[in-house]
Amino acid sequence: MTVPLPGALYRNEKLPVTGLGKIANPSRYKLLKMSEILFSAKTQKEVFLSVMADWDEEIFEALKKDKDVNLLMINARNTYAFLAAMWQKSLIGNLIEFVVKIAKQ
Repeated sequence: MTVPLPGALYRNEKLPVTGLGKIANPSRYKLLKMSEILFSAKTQKEVFLSVMADWDEEIFEALKKDKDVNLLMINARNTYAFLAAMWQKSLIGNLIEFVVKIAKQ
């Protein structure tokens, strides 16, 4: 059975997946939904969908190899990366980036 990677649907990629029950609607997509509300469609597509696609790919590749995978560590690392991207793309993150550019001149 093949299913599309949820974060990479725009790339039309498919990977074989077994035990679909808990993977079909993971809670991490709440973060993606929150970013849809807070950021523009352009930022959503350029930043957050690619971060989510990388996250999905890492999980699916680990599950595909059938090794004893620590999904908690994968999710913790990628949650941090997603929240860091949200912070960096926020108004405060843009302000900090602007101040750093001025300070370097």
